Amino acid sequence: MIVKEKLLAKALEAWGSDAQKDMAIEEMAELIFALQKLKRKRGKSMHERIQDVQEEIADVLMMMQQMRMLFGADKVDVFIEMKTGRLKRRLKDAEGGG
Repeated sequence: MIVKEKLLAKALEAWGSDAQKDMAIEEMAELIFALQKLKRKRGKSMHERIQDVQEEIADVLMMMQQMRMLFGADKVDVFIEMKTGRLKRRLKDAEGGG
């Protein structure tokens, strides 16, 4: 599920672009940390570690949606199309179909 753009626009307006850029960085770091903890298999149960990763993914996706809006959704979408096209070609080559 994608968060509604109106809500994200309100967050950008309420806290400002600099604060939301900082928050994006923080949320990405928390996802990295959660993924590392998942790999190490220590501390919390596997189920809890997976839930932590899921929660951080949600946070990162919300922040990335805001960054997409902030830096120009149309421009970002061009890069997404370019990169998914490249991925498709690489997968085709890897499967021996290239």
